[in-house]
Amino acid sequence: MSDIKNAALPRREARESAFLIVFEKIFDSELTFDKIAENNDISEFFRFDDFTKNLVNAVFNNIDEIDSIIENNLIDWDFSRISNIAKSLLRLGTAELKMYKTDTRIVCNEIVELANKYSDQKDASFTNGVLGSIARQVRD
Repeated sequence: MSDIKNAALPRREARESAFLIVFEKIFDSELTFDKIAENNDISEFFRFDDFTKNLVNAVFNNIDEIDSIIENNLIDWDFSRISNIAKSLLRLGTAELKMYKTDTRIVCNEIVELANKYSDQKDASFTNGVLGSIARQVRD
């Protein structure tokens, strides 16, 4: 692995890289962080650090629990109807809220910014609402 990939990234960039991996997992159930790292070792376009790896593995290793938390915080909405982008962002945000001490506002704001970047305002609003409910459940 090249040194640039081991250097600490700004958390925002690390979260975005983690999101892209979690999103990709939807299409490849056998995907692991190590497989991504191997496949991207020669690329300078995809950067990650230890935070990225730990966050991705937190999602991958706890996916059933995370999905259950998300489902329990949906109001009049079925988990299967959530867009893949929103589902990936909610998984990422839930993992960070549950397993890290990152400030709740930072997690929610950055997840919503990623929703705005990769989807639309509707997904961003939906993700914000569900993640706010999840934050109250797992942080209180």
